Order: sequence, then structure tokens, then C-alpha cells
Amino acid sequence: MGCFDDSLNWIINFASLAENVVTTLYFDEDHFGTITLALIFCFEPVLDAIVKQLMNCTKCDWDNFAYDLISEGIQCFLYIHFCSYDENAVLILPILMAIQVFCMIVLKVKEKCSKQEEQSEEQKQMQQGLQVMGCIMANCQGVCTGIFPLFYLLYSEEAPYRQKYFEVVLACYYWVADISLQFQFTAVQEAMAGEGKVSKCTLLEGKWIARIASLLQFAFMVFTAVLAWMYWFSGDCNEDFDKGYTMFTMVMSCFIICYPCALMQQRKQQNALGGMDTEAIGAM
Repeated sequence: MGCFDDSLNWIINFASLAENVVTTLYFDEDHFGTITLALIFCFEPVLDAIVKQLMNCTKCDWDNFAYDLISEGIQCFLYIHFCSYDENAVLILPILMAIQVFCMIVLKVKEKCSKQEEQSEEQKQMQQGLQVMGCIMANCQGVCTGIFPLFYLLYSEEAPYRQKYFEVVLACYYWVADISLQFQFTAVQEAMAGEGKVSKCTLLEGKWIARIASLLQFAFMVFTAVLAWMYWFSGDCNEDFDKGYTMFTMVMSCFIICYPCALMQQRKQQNALGGMDTEAIGAM
């Protein structure tokens, strides 16, 4: 992808983040449980990827585009509904939806206007197979990283994990996890399209996104651990579930010091790959 495509994709991603934050801020917790919205943030990207992967099996290349437009409209309506049609949500969410739809249309027009090399039948079959593998791996990783924070929303009302600031942080956490998986999958697709070659631009961009995502995920772990220790010694932790999961978080927080070591080891591996030829990386 070029710089223009990347810029539009980032606009779409940041508009999606703004949608999640606005919906979280104006979410009607009296009529809908907070866990409902968190489940959508966690599993919607997974279901979305599965549907798009199934559509890739068809010969038509417009079904994915139509699905993106329709799903954006349905998502906007659901978010407004979860906000009980708050006037601010009714004003802001359609604007964010329109921004994303406009960028999607521009990207589709550019794709159709640009010349693309014809792929052989063997290349198409190989691409579809690798896309399925990449989709499965990305979705499994997304579910594993997203399911544990959901338990914090089962705490009692007075717990710090049920406050609005934590819900906003959790929405941002799910967005960061989704962005990280998107760029991992993009690198795989580019490698397939280029017969094993990954551009240096994609490698560099993916490298920095992976680092930033890892740093933000580590910050989220520290944040939840600090809240757990504060809640435990506040005297308000009385419910059995609160005590059990808070104790679990406190015990796990003792291993946080191991996380930077794992990141440093991962960075060494990435640096080792970064010094290799892009054809060799794509062949791995």
C-alpha cells in the first residue's frame, strides 16, 4: 500500500476509535449492561474478519465493499441505540460514520482506477489458503488477549473497574489490539501478493506499530494491577467475585517485571529479521 492508502486507512481507524470512545461515554448503563458493549468491542472485529474471509471465496470483488458500507451503517445505528438516542451521540456518531464511508469509497475508486497485475490460478489458491491461516491466527490471538479484561466488568458498581474512566481505557485497549492484528495481517497479504517480498515501508511501519501496541498493552496491565492493589486495601472490596479476581490480578502483577524482558527478546528477534533481505523474510 502507498502513503495515500495508509493515510486513509489511519483516518478510518482513528474515526473507529472515536466511535468507540463516544459510545462508551454516552452509553446507557441503566438499560444495557456494560458487558454488552465490551463484548461487541471484543468480538465484533473477529466476526467481521470471518465474514470478510468467507466473502473472499467468491469471484465478485464488490461484496466486501458493500458489506463494509452496510456494516458501518448498522454499527452506527446500534451505537446510537445503546446510547438511548442521546443528542450528542446522534450528532457525533453519524459524522464519524460518514468519514469512514467516504474514505472507503475513495480507496475503492483508487483501487479500480489503478492497474493491477493478473494473478494465476495457482497464486489465487495459495493466497486464499494463506489468508485463511492468517485470519485464524489473528482471531485466536484477538480472543485470547480480549477475553480476560471482560471479567473486570463483572465487578460490583463501586469498584474502580466499573467507573467510566476504566471503560474508556478498555475501549482504547481493544482498539489497539485490533490495529496490531490488522497490520500483522496486512504484512502477510503483501508478502503473498509480492510472492514472498515485503516492502521495507511495511516492515518499518509494522515494527513500530508492534512496539507501540506492546507498550500500550503493558501500560494497561500496569493500570489494572495498580487499581487492583488500591481496591484491595481500600476496604470496599467485599464481594466474593471482587475479592477472587482482584487477588488473581494482584498475583499476576508480580510477573509484570517479566514482560519487559519478553519485549526486549522479541525486539532482538525483530531487529535480526530487519537486517535480512525482504525476500528471505517473506520466505520464512
